Amino acid sequence: MTIFWIFILFAGGVFYYATQKIAYVWRWNRVPIYFAYQDEIEITSDIDGEVTKIDKSGKEAVITIKGVDESKTYQAPAEGVEVEQGDQVSIYEAIAT
Repeated sequence: MTIFWIFILFAGGVFYYATQKIAYVWRWNRVPIYFAYQDEIEITSDIDGEVTKIDKSGKEAVITIKGVDESKTYQAPAEGVEVEQGDQVSIYEAIAT
């Protein structure tokens, strides 16, 4: 049993010494994102136009954009809506996340 603890202390000392010699900044606060990562996806407009309607029901929102020749609707999470009714949006502009 004594030999086991001597080995553990020796191995720990070797790892400690090796990490002190490496010029690396350990960012332990970034480790959790590898296990529980939530990606944010931007919802962008496909047309130029005006936001004519935003219907929020529960956790979902339906955004309607009226362009010159067409009208498009987008579904997004209600808390991620980045535009308001009456806003002008350009093509590829983010309207929600």
